Amino acid sequence: MKQGYTTCHCHGENEESDDESEIDSEPHDSQNDDMHNLIEEAYPQEPNSYVKEFYNLLEKCEQPLYPNCDKLSNISFLVKLIHIKCINGWSNKSFRMLLEMLKDSFPMCDKLPTSHCEAKKIIIDLGPHYEKIDACDNDCIIYYMEYREALECPVCRLLRWQPKGKSRKGKNIPWKVLRYFPIIYRLQRLFMSSKTTASMR
Repeated sequence: MKQGYTTCHCHGENEESDDESEIDSEPHDSQNDDMHNLIEEAYPQEPNSYVKEFYNLLEKCEQPLYPNCDKLSNISFLVKLIHIKCINGWSNKSFRMLLEMLKDSFPMCDKLPTSHCEAKKIIIDLGPHYEKIDACDNDCIIYYMEYREALECPVCRLLRWQPKGKSRKGKNIPWKVLRYFPIIYRLQRLFMSSKTTASMR
């Protein structure tokens, strides 16, 4: 205790002090408590669905493209293929034809998908989750909160959806879409990785 310390009566401190009572002056090492492990042992918890997906993704990342392949995993190969598809504007049909040819030419790559839809299902957990929010074409508002159900922009009166032509039928297509990435999923990823957990703390 610091010499000359003033007792704060308003905060409930007691002025009584025994000379015989000794104050433990040893520094408290919080790292030796191991409180985190004690709590986990007392209250074991099953990982939630998001954590399970993350661990499943890690397992997939460790699966090689073919036996004894050290350079590429199945997921990294698919990511590079889809990246090339997006940059060069390939259609889903041409991408499916390429996957079918690769699978026929390299039968050892038995985990390769045969369509663009199957490939997206495999790598969909790689990216952070996001929410799609419709937006006005003139950037006046986003259709969120009080405007979630609005059918037109209250500022410029532009309709929310693009007009349907004779050749296009089906669901409504907004003029613009805002993709919102919630921070919770990014923080969960950072805390679940052993390489970034210490920095987050």
